[in-house]
Amino acid sequence: MRNEIKIGLALGSGGARGVSHTGVLVALEEAGFTPDLIVGTSIGAVAGACYAEDPDAKRCFQKIMSFTKDKDFLSTWEPFIPDNNGDNVFQELYGAATKKMAAFKTMIKPALTNADTLKRPLGILLRSRDFSELKIQFAAVSIDLISGAKQVTTEGPLLDAVYGSSAIPGVFPPLEKDGKLLIDGGAPYRVPVEICKQMGADIVIAVNIPSYTPEKTEYGSGIDIILRSDAIARDKLNEMIIETADVVITPAVSRYHWADFRNAELCYEEGKYATEQAIPQLLDVIKKRCSRSYKLRTWLQRKLS
Repeated sequence: MRNEIKIGLALGSGGARGVSHTGVLVALEEAGFTPDLIVGTSIGAVAGACYAEDPDAKRCFQKIMSFTKDKDFLSTWEPFIPDNNGDNVFQELYGAATKKMAAFKTMIKPALTNADTLKRPLGILLRSRDFSELKIQFAAVSIDLISGAKQVTTEGPLLDAVYGSSAIPGVFPPLEKDGKLLIDGGAPYRVPVEICKQMGADIVIAVNIPSYTPEKTEYGSGIDIILRSDAIARDKLNEMIIETADVVITPAVSRYHWADFRNAELCYEEGKYATEQAIPQLLDVIKKRCSRSYKLRTWLQRKLS
C-alpha cells in the first residue's frame, strides 16, 4: 500500500530551532517511513541535504550537532542572541557593544562575515559534491535578490545550492551564480510545500518551525519594531502555505532563539516528540489516499479539469 504513493517532506527555515528536523527524521524512520523526496529552505536545506546524502536519521542528527558546534560558525550568531543574564553588568556591556558593532558592519558591508564561515562547515557536513550523488531526491530553495524569483535547485553543485538557501541576508554574502544573487529562501518560502507538490509528491509532510516568541515584548528601537512587523507578515503568509500540506508537524520550539544553538538537543527532542504525535494522522492520510474511492475521485477530477 505504501509503495503506491510518493511522500514528500518540506523542511522549513528556522535557524537553530531547525535542528528539530533531525528529530522529525528519526521519528519517521522509527515509524517505518523514509521520504521519497525532500525540499528544504535554509536550515531545512542543510538537514535535508544531509539526510538525502546518507538516509540514516540518527547519524544525520550527530552530523548536524557537529556542524552546529563549529567555533567560527557559532561566533557569527553571538551578536543576535539576547542576553538573559541581567546580573552581570560586564556581560551586558559586552553584549551591547557586540550588537552595535554587528549593526555597524551590516551598514557598511554587504554581510557580517564572509562566505567561508558557512561554506567550510557545510563542506565538512556534506561529502557529496553533486546532486547526482544523493540517495533521495532533493531540492534546495533560495531567492534571487535581483529578480525576487524563487530558485529551486535540483542539480549541479550541492554545496552551492545549500549555501545559497542558507545565506541569511546581512549575515552571509549572497551566492553569485548565473547572473543571480541567491539568498536564504526563508522569507516567502519558509516551508516549501508547493514545491514538494510540483516535484511529484502525493502526500506532503510540512515541518513548520515556529517563530521565536520572546518572554519580553519590549521593542526599544525602530529596528526591533521593523523586525517584529516583518515577522508577523511572514507568519501570516506561512499559515496560508502550510494549510495546503497533508500533515503539518510543528515542534514546540518557539521559546528558543533562532541564533542560539546551545538548545540544539532540546530542539531535536521537540521535533521527535511532535512527529510521534503526528504518526497516526499520517497513517490515516496514507490509508485514505490508497483507497479505491479516493483514486476514482482523483481520476474523475483530472478527466473533468
